[in-house]
Amino acid sequence: EPANEGEGSSAGEGEGDDGAGGEGEGDVGEGEGEGEGGGEGEGAEACGDGAVDNGESCDGQAHCVACHPEVGFRCDVPTSVGVPVCTPTFPSGFPTHLPDGTLAVGDPADLPVVEGTCADVVDTDDTSPSTVLCGAIVPAFVAQQDDGAPLRVFVVRSLIIDGTIRFTGSRAPVLVVVGDATIAADLDVAARGSTSGPGVLPSCGGAGGDGSSSTDAGAGGGGGGNGAAGGAGGSIQNPSDPQSGIGGSPGPAIFSTKLVGGCPGGRGAFDSNLGNGVRALGGGGGGALQISVAGALEFSGDVVATGGGGQGGVADGGQAGGAANKGGGGGGGSGGTVFLEAATMAASGPLQLQTMGGGGGEGADSQGNSGNAGADGSAGGDGGTGGAFGGDGGAGGDATSTAGAGGSGDGGGGMAGGGGGGGAGRVDTVIFG
Repeated sequence: EPANEGEGSSAGEGEGDDGAGGEGEGDVGEGEGEGEGGGEGEGAEACGDGAVDNGESCDGQAHCVACHPEVGFRCDVPTSVGVPVCTPTFPSGFPTHLPDGTLAVGDPADLPVVEGTCADVVDTDDTSPSTVLCGAIVPAFVAQQDDGAPLRVFVVRSLIIDGTIRFTGSRAPVLVVVGDATIAADLDVAARGSTSGPGVLPSCGGAGGDGSSSTDAGAGGGGGGNGAAGGAGGSIQNPSDPQSGIGGSPGPAIFSTKLVGGCPGGRGAFDSNLGNGVRALGGGGGGALQISVAGALEFSGDVVATGGGGQGGVADGGQAGGAANKGGGGGGGSGGTVFLEAATMAASGPLQLQTMGGGGGEGADSQGNSGNAGADGSAGGDGGTGGAFGGDGGAGGDATSTAGAGGSGDGGGGMAGGGGGGGAGRVDTVIFG
């Protein structure tokens, strides 16, 4: 055992397993001592002693002082490098939405650094322990919220990316960065037509209601809701018909504390004279995406979580005799959810967080013309118009406007109702630094 005199806590030169014996200056003062061991040479320098030596990547960097990192940081030694690395840490209770204990991925310093241009389509239904993201092999796992969407979690040490990443599947993607992130990439969890984005629940509290049938024509489906309510489906206007079709109810706004996507629009109704005509499908709900960064988040890409457009009302139900199915248009799906959290957050470019609802589909008419589909919400989905004489579809809502109601159909003229527009989605940000 080395014996030292004086105030020094370690010595510079001498004999010993770790170079702790001999004469020299200690960290605090001067001291003398002897130590047993083989070899002579300089002892290991302390992490954070201010000198970049012996390959210590922590030395000279902020947040790591004499092996005692500042609050919010930790010094780890990655097995792949073997030298100290200073890594930010999440406060207690973060990342949000992940059940306790699910982020046990070993030393953060052993996680991959992801840099480069992305051109990826990532399936969140994959359950393998890793995935390729922007050319790097990234640890990934599945987690389940209580009453929320199932999650597919990807964990990296730092992130510097551009290009595009599209997420598909049923699980909401969660990007966890234990360091800093610079994101110039466009991230896509949008619905496509009637196909919802990832993270949309099968039983969605903000789903639009289906339109009802009448002996003249079908009513339109209601638009889905999320951050805002959807628009009502267009009804059938025919005073002489006591069974006039009622437009689908608008999906209500939902205020969930969980990570969930948007909600689909309701289906358009068929002409009840056909018995079982074809219904136009509502647009899918926009997906959900979470980005949790322990350090600084700098964002200049776009996040697209828009709702899908409702299908146009179907004119031909395929019934015997060629009878026309004057079907109502499907309601538009609501926009999805974008959740961002970091110690610090800044937009370094023209960032757009797009959560607009999809447009409702146009109603069919008695001339055999199917309605046009509503637009997906990339520009605030326009309702279907012009393809038939049925009611127009309502426009999707966005951050500054409410979703439009579907146009009513003229029952006496055999015109079906249009679908309501999908409501806007949600954008939530949390700064915990």
